[in-house]
Amino acid sequence: MPKGVPTAGKREAQFNKPFICARCGAAGMAATAKRRYCKPCKAALADEISSARKRRMAEAAGRAIGQAFVCGCGASVVRTSSSQRFCSSCREIEDRRRQREWRRERDGYSPLGGSIPCEGCGVPVLKCGGKQKYCPSCRAESQRKIDRELYRARQDRPIAIIGAEIACASCGSCFSRTGASQKFCETCQPDARNERARLTMARRRRVPKHRLNLNISSAICRSLKAGDKGGRSWQALVGFTLTDLMAHLAAQFSPGMSFDNHGEWHIDHVRPLCSFEFQTSDDPQFREAWALSNLRPLWAKDNLSKGGRWEPLAA
Repeated sequence: MPKGVPTAGKREAQFNKPFICARCGAAGMAATAKRRYCKPCKAALADEISSARKRRMAEAAGRAIGQAFVCGCGASVVRTSSSQRFCSSCREIEDRRRQREWRRERDGYSPLGGSIPCEGCGVPVLKCGGKQKYCPSCRAESQRKIDRELYRARQDRPIAIIGAEIACASCGSCFSRTGASQKFCETCQPDARNERARLTMARRRRVPKHRLNLNISSAICRSLKAGDKGGRSWQALVGFTLTDLMAHLAAQFSPGMSFDNHGEWHIDHVRPLCSFEFQTSDDPQFREAWALSNLRPLWAKDNLSKGGRWEPLAA
């Protein structure tokens, strides 16, 4: 026998120490370091484990994959795994329920109306909200602390000083700032303003509703001799809204027409504008020319070939 290796008698003597059974609480002598149960409890535990294994095997035999079963909600489901117990909808509900329980255990959830300790002073307080942490006094102090931190964060931001020398974002030349949000020098400012307006107009024209609104507004403005609507919207001039116009046109759409392909079709005047005589929007014939009954959708090719021809109905 090599030196340093304990014999069986020495090992028994080494681990022969008192212990308490983890199941029944009886005191005994442990022959091994990992012993946790007395002999009766160990045998009973082995029988329970064996019975549970047999029960799971029997349940699994009745849960064959591909077999149909009825979920708790009454839906018939084809089993995709031996442990499946819910349909897809009930599975999501069950997962959310377990997540709520897990978060409540993690965060120490307590129901509304219960008592929780204030995180500021430790005094028990009546819980009136799901995320309540403080009593009324400490809540006010906590809000003031948050406001102070936000104020410090704002103070750390660079301040746009009017009169300071900055570089133009377009040409790079230095100039004195005259506004807090100014980025361009006086030479580049008009071009930058026009570019922003162009991008805004292009973005709005990608939306069918805005495109139709701009087109009808421009058409009404061009039909007036003065070319000015007097600061009023076109809807106030004609007596109907954009929603009314879209509904009226949609009811007359030919196959293939939609507001997305506006441009392939035009808003046609049944009686052409050139047959009316008006100077301003207050003339009676202006309302007649732009009445809903005089507007219709027409394919662009047909509208251009029609031109200003119109045959008035015989009296």
